[in-house]
Amino acid sequence: MSKVALITGASSGIGRELAKELAIRHYNLILVSRRRNVLEGLAEELRDKYGVNAWPIDHDLSDLSRINELVDRVRGLGIEVSVLVNNAGTGLWGGSSRLSWQ
Repeated sequence: MSKVALITGASSGIGRELAKELAIRHYNLILVSRRRNVLEGLAEELRDKYGVNAWPIDHDLSDLSRINELVDRVRGLGIEVSVLVNNAGTGLWGGSSRLSWQ
């Protein structure tokens, strides 16, 4: 059985580098990010360089009401996810004493 990793925030930074590291280890990849064009380029690069399968899925995870939509899209691929790299997220910038707890 092939190993499949789903990586959120895969279009840049840590997510992109983890995708490369997992491809080196022969994981097939589901790449999730808002930027479809960047994901398609990364998927092609990983397929060509490492011989893995890579499926780009453009999805904005900041909209929590759409999480089930992503789950349905992944299920639609008909493959089982072995590893989740939950790398997508948002953050706040500034001194902690000035940021709202909410």
